[in-house]
Amino acid sequence: MSEKSFFDNNEDEIIFGNFDEVDKSKKLPDKHSSLLLGAGFSVNKGYPTADKLNEKILKVNLENYSVKNDGTLTKVNSSEEDPFSYLPSALSKNFMVKLIELFENEEGPFDYEKFYDYIVNPKLKESQAFQSTTDAFRKKCGIDSKEIPFDFQDNRLLEKSITLLIQLIEVLLVDKSGKNFYKPINLMKPLPKEYKGFLQMLEKLGENSIVHAHTLNHDLLFETFNHTGWIGGELSNGFNELGSKFYGRENDNKMIRLEYFSNRYDTRYRLYKLHGSLDQFPFRHQDDSPTEHIKTKKGVNISNFYKEVETERGGFSYENDFTNYYADFLSGTTNKILRYDEGGYYKEVFSHFRENLKNSDKLIIVGYGCKDSKINEIILENFEYKNKEVLIIDPYPSDDVESFADKINAEIIKQTPDKPLLDKIKF
Repeated sequence: MSEKSFFDNNEDEIIFGNFDEVDKSKKLPDKHSSLLLGAGFSVNKGYPTADKLNEKILKVNLENYSVKNDGTLTKVNSSEEDPFSYLPSALSKNFMVKLIELFENEEGPFDYEKFYDYIVNPKLKESQAFQSTTDAFRKKCGIDSKEIPFDFQDNRLLEKSITLLIQLIEVLLVDKSGKNFYKPINLMKPLPKEYKGFLQMLEKLGENSIVHAHTLNHDLLFETFNHTGWIGGELSNGFNELGSKFYGRENDNKMIRLEYFSNRYDTRYRLYKLHGSLDQFPFRHQDDSPTEHIKTKKGVNISNFYKEVETERGGFSYENDFTNYYADFLSGTTNKILRYDEGGYYKEVFSHFRENLKNSDKLIIVGYGCKDSKINEIILENFEYKNKEVLIIDPYPSDDVESFADKINAEIIKQTPDKPLLDKIKF
C-alpha cells in the first residue's frame, strides 16, 4: 500500500527564523475578549468564500485527478497517463458527478454543505431516483447488473463520493498562491499587510485581556499570525508536542513526533477551531477506546499514524492507525451541528466557546455570515450582548448579518481586515 502524504502539493517556503519560546511566567490579564471568525475573514488572503468554493467544485474535471490504491486523491498531469487507471476508482470516482446532478434536480442549485447533508442522509439510498442513478451509472461503466463488483455496489459508490467530496474541499481550499499550509516564517510588523488593521486591534486587545479567537474556518491562516511581531509566539491552540506519544512517518520514512490535543490553553492569545482544521486528524484506537486528535505536519504520511504504548511486559511498542484518508473538519449545514457536542475534541472546544462568551467583556465578529443557527443560538444564550460591546466587521453585510446584528445590538463596521480598526473599538 502506498502511503498518503499531506500537503504534498505545496511548495516549501523560506524559513527566516522563529520567535523564541514565550515566557509563560508573565502574569496574564484578568479580562477576556472573544472573537468569532468566518469564511469572509480569510478572503483577504485569497481563500474562496462558500459560493466560490461551490463554483470550483462544479468546475472540477475529475479526469485531472486520480484516486490512489490507498484511497487518497492526487493530481494527475494532463500530459501523463493516470498511474492508477487500472483501479475501479478510476471509473467510480465519476459517480459523484451523477450525485450532484441528482441533487440539483431534487434540491436546487449546488451548495457543497447542503450536498454533504444530502449524500450522508440514510434515506437517500431508499429513493427510487438514487437507484435509477446507480443503475444507469453501472450500465454506462459496463457493469453486469447481476454480478456487481464491490466497488460499484450502492453503499460503496456513496461512501466513495462522500470521501471524494471532502478531499476535493481540501484540495480547493487554498489561498491566492495555491497554498494551504505554511512554514513558520518570522514576519515583523507591519506584515502581513492584508491583515494590518486586524492585527493592530489584536495586539491592543492583548494588552489588557486574554483574547479568545474562535474560528469556523478550516484553513491555517490564523496560525501564521503567531509567527509575526503582532503576537510573537503567544498563541496556544490546545495542541502540544511536548510529552506527546503520537508519531508519523515523513516521506523519507523518518519517524517524527506530532502534536496531540491536550486541551491546554495557557497564553495571551488562544485559538479554538470549532469546525476542525486541515491539519487535524483523529487517532482511532484498536481497542475502541475514545478517539484522540492529533495535528500532522508537512510531508507526513497520513495513512500511518502511531502512538507509543506500554506493553504488558513493561516495554513499549507502536499502536498504528491506518484509517485516515482526509482531515477531520466539519461539513454540512445540519450534520456538523450534530457533532458540536460529540465527545472529545469538539465537545471540549465548544465548551470553551460557551465559557469564553460568558466571561468576555466584548465580542468581535469578522467575516461570519450568521447562517449557522446553532452558533447564533450559543451567542444569544451565553454572551451578555445587552450590556456589552459587540462589533461585526464585514465590508458587505448580507441580510442575515444585518438581522443578527439587530438581535445582538451589534455595530457593523463595513471594512476589510487590512483597514485601521483602533478608533472603532473601546479598549
